[in-house]
Amino acid sequence: MVTAAAGLTVGLATAASAAVIVHGPESVVDEVPTANLEMCGNVYVSPDSAVEGATVTGNLYNSTGNLVTGPYQDETNSGGGWCIQGDATLADTIYNGGYVTVCVDPAAVNGKPFSFLGSGSDCVDIYEAEFNSHLYADPFNLIVASAKDIDAVAN
Repeated sequence: MVTAAAGLTVGLATAASAAVIVHGPESVVDEVPTANLEMCGNVYVSPDSAVEGATVTGNLYNSTGNLVTGPYQDETNSGGGWCIQGDATLADTIYNGGYVTVCVDPAAVNGKPFSFLGSGSDCVDIYEAEFNSHLYADPFNLIVASAKDIDAVAN
């Protein structure tokens, strides 16, 4: 894990990705946060074929649109999952009018463009309302203020 001084931490791949791999049907494994202030999702080809090796990038911006931290990247795993780990600065920035821009690369697979959260784009801005609509909490493991199901789907 790499920690940014003011905002996000992400798991970086240990080796360079050779190529994006689209796995067979029913290969998506729902990625869920394992820590506080973590944003997670999946990248897949509709309906449920996981995309491994895609790069998800996140940048944190304040309410005036100035970059706070980033870019930070994570590569999707064999279930299509990715997670970006934030600290208190991430939540404070989002809840004070800031946002996180999350993008996937490549922008398309097998000629099908990705759409994050139904936005029609391979990038999406996560503001407070969107973050709140994807909140994830696990009181048993004391996980709070995290978000899941921030998915990019190629249709």
